Amino acid sequence: MEKLADKGILTIIHYHIPIHLQECYKELAVKDYRAQIKSKIRKYPVLSTMIQWIFDPAYTPKHIIKKWVQTQGSVINIGAGGRDLGKKVINLDIEECANVNVVNQSDQLPFNSSVFDAALLEYVVEHVENINALMDDVFRVLKPGGNILITLPFRQSYHPCPQDYRRFTHEGIELFLSDCGFQDIKVEVYGGPV
Repeated sequence: MEKLADKGILTIIHYHIPIHLQECYKELAVKDYRAQIKSKIRKYPVLSTMIQWIFDPAYTPKHIIKKWVQTQGSVINIGAGGRDLGKKVINLDIEECANVNVVNQSDQLPFNSSVFDAALLEYVVEHVENINALMDDVFRVLKPGGNILITLPFRQSYHPCPQDYRRFTHEGIELFLSDCGFQDIKVEVYGGPV
């Protein structure tokens, strides 16, 4: 906790879903056996990576992400899962699992403004209902001139965990990020069925 506080991060580590959403979240988790299985597997990073590599057509190999992270300063990894991307990365997720530093189930990121040099959202935006609010908050926690790397699926099947709201085209994500205030946007196809 002291290391997180030294980086300008709020010292409260565990955040909760607002009361009115807790029952809904529990209900979804019980109904969706895939979410339950995924939640259990994510506690074991090696197993999780192997399963993603074999079955997930949109999986981005760790070395691609690590290469980007190495070119950045401090990084907030939102929706981190079990990946360990190094010491300068703070991993945030909605549930406890291996390598997660901050568990946050609230609508806001639990960090001060202008704390991070970069943000990583790896297959997250399709699961967030209000992505405008999320991107505003990401913009808030980034230092001026900060970078963001977003990976997202295009033709991946429906995969709620807890929900699955959208897909973007090249033009769609570029327009969306531009409307959020981001500049110098570069959109690439990495892999998977496109």
